[in-house]
Amino acid sequence: MSLVYAIGDVHGCHDRLLAAVEKIITHATTRPYRAFFLGDYVDRGPKSREVVNFVRDLVAGEAMRGEWFALRGNHEAMMFDALSGHGGLANWLDNGGGETLESYGGRDAELMEHARWLGSLPTMLQTAHHCFVHAGVSPRYSLEQQPEDVLLWIRGWEKADHDFGKHVVYGHTPKPRPELRRFSTGLDTGAFLGGPLSVGVFDADLAGGPVDILEAR
Repeated sequence: MSLVYAIGDVHGCHDRLLAAVEKIITHATTRPYRAFFLGDYVDRGPKSREVVNFVRDLVAGEAMRGEWFALRGNHEAMMFDALSGHGGLANWLDNGGGETLESYGGRDAELMEHARWLGSLPTMLQTAHHCFVHAGVSPRYSLEQQPEDVLLWIRGWEKADHDFGKHVVYGHTPKPRPELRRFSTGLDTGAFLGGPLSVGVFDADLAGGPVDILEAR
């Protein structure tokens, strides 16, 4: 089995992130794997700065086995827009940006560097049988034609259970437990609300949903 892991919304929950990565490493043992973060590293939780630094190191290939990839979420988009002069500062602060600023503690240069990196992240990544996005996809478009605002913000699309040709894995909409459907899997289980940080385990060689779910609390 070729292992693929997908990690739900972190939202500044650094301790749960460390626990989730440890669970992935333990689960994979000596097998090669790929791991996909689904976005929303910042805001609401207390340690956004630590989360971003850790995710950046993983994506850069430092100190961990496996290949790690990171998607941009709507909270990264809000942060980038607010800090790069594109507007929306009040909206970002109202949605957890205050906690993010507090976590940086006046480290303005690092904050801006992180905002630029987060703003550069992709909004979709695909493997042979799976498509990874932050919020979801619309049945109105093919996977290749999805607008960026859909990928970052859409909700409720999964109820149609549309077949896009690949199993869609997403976060964004917190639920008490993973949202497991025939053609999609939702992995935001509200870590910043006290829920677990959920990790879906997929067989990259097979179409379909997770073969296992890991939870970090």
